Amino acid sequence: MKKNYALLLSIALLSVLGACKKDTTAPEAVAPETTAETNDSFRSLGVETSLQVASSIGTASVTAMLPNVAIYRPSDATLTFPYQGGNGGQYAAMFVNSTGLTGLKLFLAPGKVVTGNSYLIFQVQGSTNGKTGIADFIFMFGGKLTKYSINFGPGKIGKITSIGNPAAFIVGIDDERTLTCGISDVIGGFMPAYSVVSTGVKGLTLSTAQFSILSSAKYLNFKVNGAASGAGTANFAVKYGGLSFNVPVKAIAGPPIIYTTHNLTQLAVLNPANVYTLNIKYSKGTGANYAAVTIRLGGMTLERIPGNYAKTGGTVQYKVTRTTSSLATQYYVGLAEAPSVPFEFPFSQLVSSLPKMR
Repeated sequence: MKKNYALLLSIALLSVLGACKKDTTAPEAVAPETTAETNDSFRSLGVETSLQVASSIGTASVTAMLPNVAIYRPSDATLTFPYQGGNGGQYAAMFVNSTGLTGLKLFLAPGKVVTGNSYLIFQVQGSTNGKTGIADFIFMFGGKLTKYSINFGPGKIGKITSIGNPAAFIVGIDDERTLTCGISDVIGGFMPAYSVVSTGVKGLTLSTAQFSILSSAKYLNFKVNGAASGAGTANFAVKYGGLSFNVPVKAIAGPPIIYTTHNLTQLAVLNPANVYTLNIKYSKGTGANYAAVTIRLGGMTLERIPGNYAKTGGTVQYKVTRTTSSLATQYYVGLAEAPSVPFEFPFSQLVSSLPKMR
């Protein structure tokens, strides 16, 4: 009998010790809350009342979310979502699964809203597995129910309202312009990468990278680049966004460089005993070689040093010498590299910044 009592006492003591033992296991991760509310705000978004909607956790609150001006950027898969009236509170990470076109989710890293107006940046993750359509993301954030839709189908442009007129290309110089077209009646969605080469004047290409267009978009930008093969009009037969239209771009004959500056900055006396250097700097060239050229003006001589009009820019040099002791009032010369620049060489006063040739 005593042995039975001892056994029962031992079991009781072990039970008490087990109950008092501290639990050292880590708590399970908590997923963002979901709600299944059936109020009118859900119905106004076209949300089924049984849909489980992700909700932010924390003290953050806002007075308004602004899906109509949110911007999705497919290049880095981010969604920038503005809000108003933030209270400075914190929020936990949240995931929002897509409906309609499934397979995608929005991820918001933990953080806090500012006091006032700012924006959230969601990462768009997952894949539609080649399917197209509209992916809807519906969630509660800061006390506000929000719906945002991304069209994973082609965007469309209803009308071209204007076609830009960029500065003319100079024949033979590899250059780039931005051409802006006015547009209207846009259906938001993905716009694919596109390019088309010019006809008429050849050598130019009109292109755009892939991007996402909003239904509120008013302008469409193309890049035009290349080296025009001759003077005249380069035409681009564009078929884009559901429309076909022609884009003309002008090309003109001009100097072999795009002039930037020269080293004539201050005036001084030209000494007949010295040889000077005129440096003409440029940002782009045709890539062609040029020979020596001699230009004589009264008692002065300019001799061009042979070289190459580098496509990436450089300097054209002329030797400047005085060949007579007689004085003239002034001389002006239009050089091939910069015909519209009035290079002025008074005999009694010449630019002091001209370095001497050694």
